[in-house]
Amino acid sequence: MFETKLQSYSGRLVFRLWNVNNISWFGNEAEGTKGDIMAMWDNSKLAVSSVEYGYGWIGLFGQNVLTGFSGVVVGVYAPCNQADKLLLWKDLRILKAAFECPWFLAGDFNETLLRSDRSSGFINKIGSTTFRLFIDDCNLIKYNMSEGLYTWFRGDP
Repeated sequence: MFETKLQSYSGRLVFRLWNVNNISWFGNEAEGTKGDIMAMWDNSKLAVSSVEYGYGWIGLFGQNVLTGFSGVVVGVYAPCNQADKLLLWKDLRILKAAFECPWFLAGDFNETLLRSDRSSGFINKIGSTTFRLFIDDCNLIKYNMSEGLYTWFRGDP
């Protein structure tokens, strides 16, 4: 799942991005300043039974074809605006409560938890606190990246 900054999608574009025979996809298109997010999956590996989506997220409910493990993969592209982020956290809490299954949540949350998560050391305390509450309420576990400290930087580090 990834942010594309596209106003619309086509099957041709999807197959150019990922040349796989058994591909399916779903796009939550951009509207005004709202960014978009796109999900693509290989049907020979993931049998998707349901796609749910909302402002800043797409959830794929399904089963791993090889192992039979069922769960949901949720891709997030959070807005930068704090009020909109609060709405996103609320929507995802509702989704988590509605579907009692294992979750994998990944994406661009546009928020940091700790000062050490940013090279500048600056964090938005309110944003950080509401993000921590969301993580705790949904019983999520944060996994650290295997390489590098930061996912994005401006200019030379």
